[in-house]
Amino acid sequence: MKIEILGIKIDQVNLPEALKLIKKWLTAEGQRQVVTINPEFVVAAQKDEVFRNILNNADLATCDGAGLVWAAKFLKQEKLERVTGVDLIEALLSCHPEEPGQMTGQRGDPTGLPPVSPSLGGRSLALPRNDIYKIYLLGGKEGAAKQVAEKYIGKVAGFDQGGPLLQCHPEAGEAGRGDPIENKCWQFENNNQVLEKINASEANILLVALPQVRQEKWIRDNLAKVPKIKVAIGVGGTFDFLSGQVRRAPLFLRRLGLEWLYRLIQEPRRLSRIYNATIKFGWLVVKKK
Repeated sequence: MKIEILGIKIDQVNLPEALKLIKKWLTAEGQRQVVTINPEFVVAAQKDEVFRNILNNADLATCDGAGLVWAAKFLKQEKLERVTGVDLIEALLSCHPEEPGQMTGQRGDPTGLPPVSPSLGGRSLALPRNDIYKIYLLGGKEGAAKQVAEKYIGKVAGFDQGGPLLQCHPEAGEAGRGDPIENKCWQFENNNQVLEKINASEANILLVALPQVRQEKWIRDNLAKVPKIKVAIGVGGTFDFLSGQVRRAPLFLRRLGLEWLYRLIQEPRRLSRIYNATIKFGWLVVKKK
């Protein structure tokens, strides 16, 4: 089921349910786009109809923000469970090969218990066997995708940081450098080469780590050009966390919904983004009530 917050539809799923859906889609017909929605997404979508339509037409939209959990309870008396992009992608990358049809435990662990991830709060997850997961990493900070690939050896089919991201104008078929986040289209300067590398990798899951809004629009415009990809997910700064380039907030702060405060202390330049995710989003929710 979905719940709507300020015009944006979010699925009421937990992490195991999201993983189950992704596994199912890897052997099904068609291609799927997954979005991990946080309060910034909702704020941006209020003025960007194209982005709003992408979010509302996504095959899976998870709740990636404590503010959304609060808003669901405040506006609808409904429950949303956080499924952050970092937790979702770490779970996918943490799958281990097992016998066909068997759920995974840690290799070499005689107990057969599922792997425990520190950043998942010590929770054990029964994860699907990894041999059907062929993951391609696109974008991220310099060197981050490479570090993630080295950390999760055998789980990543390929990676590419991509070239400069350009604003494009589909009607004219032109491209140029541009900054406004509301532009309808974004492509890499070397977009054709990026697509060729993805296709050559034989990957079936594509993780795109670009600025929010732009990554979702890139996936919308390019997913059909990489037909072997079954599931594409915009993951923002996930590679930065998984590579260790950026430290994630301690678990107790995440449980309190204060991960944004930890990030602000780490990266003061994020102040305007955190303002949108907390003050501006909160005010929009209160007005809606």
